[in-house]
Amino acid sequence: MKSSKGFLEEKITRRFYDRIAESLERKPIDLEPGEHRERLRALLGGLGELTFYQLLEVKPGVTEEEIHLAYTELARAVHPSHANRLGMDASRGALELLFERSTEAYLTLNDPDRSRVYQMATGMHPAANEGPSAEQRRKEQVEQAERLYRVSRGLVLEARYHDAVQTLRQTVKLDPKPEYYALLAECLGRNPNWLKEASRAYRAAIELAPHDPLLRNELGLVYERAGGGPRAEEQYEAALTLDPESADAQAGLDRLRARRLETVEGETLWTRLTAFFKRPTSQGGSS
Repeated sequence: MKSSKGFLEEKITRRFYDRIAESLERKPIDLEPGEHRERLRALLGGLGELTFYQLLEVKPGVTEEEIHLAYTELARAVHPSHANRLGMDASRGALELLFERSTEAYLTLNDPDRSRVYQMATGMHPAANEGPSAEQRRKEQVEQAERLYRVSRGLVLEARYHDAVQTLRQTVKLDPKPEYYALLAECLGRNPNWLKEASRAYRAAIELAPHDPLLRNELGLVYERAGGGPRAEEQYEAALTLDPESADAQAGLDRLRARRLETVEGETLWTRLTAFFKRPTSQGGSS
C-alpha cells in the first residue's frame, strides 16, 4: 500500500495496514459481500463529510478502549484487501484513502492532546451533543478537498487514472473548484468511453472560471475527439477571444477547417464522378 501523500506518513500507514491484514487472515470478516459493498460505498460517499467521531461511530468523551474497538471494527471492514473479493478494484485507491482517514481518526481521538485540538477546531466538546457549526463543517470539507486533490495529483503521476477519477469525483462534491473539475476532466478524457463525462466536467470548470482560455481549449479538444466539430470550433473561437495569442486554439481551428475543406472537396469530386458515369454513352455509326 502506498501512502496517499496527504494524511499520514507511509511507515505509519503501513504498520496499521499490515496489522489489520494479519487480523483478517486470522479471522476473516463476517459480512455478506453485498452488504459489505453497500457499507463501503456509503462510507466512500461520505468521505470528507464525516467527522472523526461519525466515522468511528463514537461520541465525544468515550474511553480509549471504546475508540480502539470502534477503529478495529471499522479498519477490518474498509481494508483495501477486500477490493478484489468484492469486485471493487476500480475503487481500491479510494479504499486506501478511507483506510488512512480511519487510521487518522483513531490516532487523533486516541491521543488526549490531539483530540483536544480536534474538538476545539470542530466545536465538538464532550459535554455537548451538537455537531460542528455549518462554518466549521464547511472549513473541514474544504481542507479535505484540498487533501484529496493532492492525493489525486499523486495518483495521476503514477498513471492510476481510474483511482484518480474516483477520488476527484468526491473532491468536487466537497468543494467545486475549477482546478478540481479540470483535473477530473483530464483524467476522464484519457478513456474514450468517458468523453461525454469529461466534457461535463470541463463545462463545470468553465462555469466557475469563464475567462480561462485553457479550459475552453481543452473542452474543444474533447469535443473534437468525440466528433463534435461545430462545438469544438465554438470552444476554440471562445479561447481565441479570451487569448488571441493562443497557438493551441488556432491550431484546433486550422485542423477543423482543413478537415471540413477535405470533406467538401471529397464530396464535390464524388458528385462529379457520379454524374460522369451516369451520363449516357453516345451511339456511333450510321444505319
